[in-house]
Amino acid sequence: MPSLQVVFAIALAFDLSGCLSSGSPQAPAGPQAQSPTPTPSPNPSPTSTGGIVIVVPSPPPVLCTPAPVVIAVAQQTVISCAQQGYIGPLTFTVANPAIASVKLAAGTFTLFYVTGVSVGTTSLSLESSSGGVGQTTIQVTAH
Repeated sequence: MPSLQVVFAIALAFDLSGCLSSGSPQAPAGPQAQSPTPTPSPNPSPTSTGGIVIVVPSPPPVLCTPAPVVIAVAQQTVISCAQQGYIGPLTFTVANPAIASVKLAAGTFTLFYVTGVSVGTTSLSLESSSGGVGQTTIQVTAH
């Protein structure tokens, strides 16, 4: 695999090859056509224009335990939601807060209080600032 310095030198030489003639600088010949969107590959690889395509993997999902959450009306439980390799806050939304309420436990980024409000099923969606997303089902049953 070529080093970054070699790749930069090749890219620099490629970009400057049409700009110099007889030792005197010249303006580039008009705007260049847009190159097509590269197809992602699992490893960095050279492109036909001399550039390198680096594929950035998707962040891991946000997962909750227990999942699904099953709780009775007027009862409360604690669930843990986290994303591997991420230690920041999670934003969350309850699809139907008339069925269940969710509150972040004080002093933590990963523990949530889930309270059953009325019988039914709803979902809890979570997202990290790194782009990881997750969803879990909350089923609220009668006493």
